[in-house]
Amino acid sequence: TMEAEPRAEAPSVMFLVSHSSAGGAQELWSNLAQGFLERGYRVTLAALYPLRPTVRETAAHLPWSYVVERRPKSPWGMLALARAFVRRLRQDQPAVVFTAMPAANVLAALCAWIARRGTRVVTSHHSPVQTHNRALDALDGITGSLASVHGVVSVSHTLSSSLGRKAPAHKGK
Repeated sequence: TMEAEPRAEAPSVMFLVSHSSAGGAQELWSNLAQGFLERGYRVTLAALYPLRPTVRETAAHLPWSYVVERRPKSPWGMLALARAFVRRLRQDQPAVVFTAMPAANVLAALCAWIARRGTRVVTSHHSPVQTHNRALDALDGITGSLASVHGVVSVSHTLSSSLGRKAPAHKGK
């Protein structure tokens, strides 16, 4: 693969997952991040936190970056994660954050809305919402309706139909 030098005026994009452990969403985001980088975009490949010592391998020039150093284990830890991500969005000011995985979908939408920097969020669903944590699914229904979310992508018609109970503002995206 060729590596292009990002153009200073090129939009900054972030590919965000909940954690960087090896998996399908991590591989897809890594590949998409590389493709955007090759087209001259300024790219960040990020995870909210590392989960396991083994991570989805990436190219040396596109390493994982983390919002926090470890997975939050309490409500206070989740609050600290959200505050850290709002700070990161205000500092980096990405034009778009593409998200995968329930926690990343919810947190990116909420934090972009709080940060008020005009960052657009595109959430993606890779598994039926009935398989997610119920609280995260409910929060996704709310945060997916926020103005910060500009699109909701499902990888199949079956997954799209699993979003049927979401609010009209969410489904319209």
